[in-house]
Amino acid sequence: DTLRVLARLRTQQHRAQRRTEQLEAQQRKLQTQRDCWHTRASTRSVSNPDQALQCLKRRDQTDTQLDGVNRQLSEHQALSEQITHNLERLEQRLAELQNRRSALSSREATSSALANARTRETDNIDGLFDRWEETVIQQEYQGESGYATGLGSVDHNSDPFAEAFDTQERDAQLRAELEALQQSRQQDE
Repeated sequence: DTLRVLARLRTQQHRAQRRTEQLEAQQRKLQTQRDCWHTRASTRSVSNPDQALQCLKRRDQTDTQLDGVNRQLSEHQALSEQITHNLERLEQRLAELQNRRSALSSREATSSALANARTRETDNIDGLFDRWEETVIQQEYQGESGYATGLGSVDHNSDPFAEAFDTQERDAQLRAELEALQQSRQQDE
């Protein structure tokens, strides 16, 4: 029973770590998007107030998503700490049990009358550890099959407004590069 619980906790710990990493990545992405919308609103505040207003609305939507991710991340970190604490406690208990087993086994070895019983008990315990290891390995393989996130995210590819900004920004970069090439060419001539 203890071994099964340990294996389950170890699996939950790995899953929680992966989920925390996914939430942290989502958090970074949303923070970048938020900063981008803020910058766009700032640069268009005078030249195109309507676009600036739309940018601020998108920034606020991103802030709302970011708040949700931050809450989930906080909850996951607390859960992960609790799992780690429980895992450490159970591993300590298992080590104590193993020490007791070793002590009892040593005492038993001194008694020739219990030699057959000792062999059978050791075989059963070794078999138990073999089965535990098989279960852990099986769960590790199952855990590696992936963990799907349920988080929604803003996809710029499906947002025409965002695509327009991305296109304008790419065009501006290309024009600047073209001007630099033209100046370089004129200097060479």
